This record gives sequence, structure tokens and C-alpha cells, in this order.
Amino acid sequence: MNPIDLSKMLETAGPVAVLIAFFIWRDYKRELTMTARLQYYEDFLRTELVGLIKTTSDAIIASTTTRLATIQILKELRNKTNPDALRDEGVVLK
Repeated sequence: MNPIDLSKMLETAGPVAVLIAFFIWRDYKRELTMTARLQYYEDFLRTELVGLIKTTSDAIIASTTTRLATIQILKELRNKTNPDALRDEGVVLK
């Protein structure tokens, strides 16, 4: 609002109307700022975090696959060296 409109409004509507108009204008400006900020964070989520989640998921899958292959190799080695030793310890290999 410029000062001319404010003084004209004060003359015709009174101070209460001027205060109401000021708060409406201030809240409108705040909403514009908040909208821009939310848009920035939504874009960040869409671009950066989604890619990061995919990369992390791929790393977890690769790690799990390697771990399972290692467990299988260890089971095979144990069974070849002394299969009865594992049964005596109560270990069940599937």
C-alpha cells in the first residue's frame, strides 16, 4: 500500500479498517514467501532425495547379495571340512 491510499482509507473507513487491511496485506505477503519456500523444498525432495534413496537402495541390495553369497560359501566350506562339528554345536544350516 502506498501512503496516499492509506490516508484516503483512513479518512473514509477509519483506523480499524486500516488495521484490518494492513494485516490482510501482511499475511498475503507471508503466504507468498511461504509458497516459494515450500516449492523449493518440494523440488529438492523430488530431485536430490529421490536420487539419493535410489543409490542407497542399490547399495543395500548389493551388500545383501554379497553377504548372502559369503554365507553360502562359508556353509559349503564348513560342510566340506567337518559337517558333524556343526551338528554337535546345535547349528542348523539351511
